[in-house]
Amino acid sequence: MDILGGFMLAERVMFALSDKAGKQTAHEIVYEASMSGQEEGITFVEAINRDTRIRDHISQEELNALLDPTTYVGNAPEQVDRVVAQTKASGWLND
Repeated sequence: MDILGGFMLAERVMFALSDKAGKQTAHEIVYEASMSGQEEGITFVEAINRDTRIRDHISQEELNALLDPTTYVGNAPEQVDRVVAQTKASGWLND
């Protein structure tokens, strides 16, 4: 996530913002903040925190939670469990 500067969190922020500002507006705001961050060489978190339009709709506390990469694992645990189970079933990992 560090390699990408946190920009992979953009979708998460956009979805949360769309509930409050509308889908098109949310897309435009997050897109513009992302492009600004890329152009200025700053992280997504810095770019989002600079944009007052986002804070008009999302509290800093909610934004911090959305931007916390430790909560952004999606269905990775289920995918890992499935791969491990399939690998064990194949006998590949057996001693």
